[in-house]
Amino acid sequence: MRQRTLRRAAERHAKKAAEKAARLAQQQPSVVTPEPRPASQVQIDANRANAQFSSGPKTDAGKAISSQNRFTHGLTYNSETFRVLPTENQDAYDALYSDLITTHQPANPAEAILVEHMAHHEWLYRRALRLQETTFDPATGQIADTKMFNLYFRYATTHERGLRQCQNDLARLRKERQQLEIGFEREKRTQQYHPIDIQLKEMEVCYRRERAFQLSRINFAAESAETGAERFKKAA
Repeated sequence: MRQRTLRRAAERHAKKAAEKAARLAQQQPSVVTPEPRPASQVQIDANRANAQFSSGPKTDAGKAISSQNRFTHGLTYNSETFRVLPTENQDAYDALYSDLITTHQPANPAEAILVEHMAHHEWLYRRALRLQETTFDPATGQIADTKMFNLYFRYATTHERGLRQCQNDLARLRKERQQLEIGFEREKRTQQYHPIDIQLKEMEVCYRRERAFQLSRINFAAESAETGAERFKKAA
């Protein structure tokens, strides 16, 4: 079929669909949404009075407990709210953090923070893998809850990337610090040997001047001898 025939057929189909939609819209009864009634002063006063009894926790302990009401798996990373779950081993996390400190040896607070975040991401990555195992059917070995499996898989990938990002940031900071230290040492060496360089330059200038003076004396003596010989020949 030609393109022109196909285009016309598509136009006719779209026109019929639009006409059908218009007929259906005309057949449906129009729904009138009632306007909301304004609240009376009695209702407003009652709402304000009730709000005084449900303003939430006011003490620090109550706020800390309230902040954990929606705590389910703890895989959403936040360095301020990170914590080891009661079902997990605190000693294992402390050992992990200690091993990372020993391995990377942070030299300043910025590097120490990155190492701490590395420990958080590694711990949450392991937690996501453990939770992912709970989505399998122990009898068949198949995935029983696909939704939660995908959720834990995404969190595991996120924390694995976070761990690598912290490692890259740590390497970048150390490289910049080393470059600064190398530049400082070069500047220090330059300042240390600068007087010696000046002295060598002065000695070189003095040597060149003395050499030029000696050459000028030699040339003068040669010219005087040549002039004396010419005079002697003329007198003879």
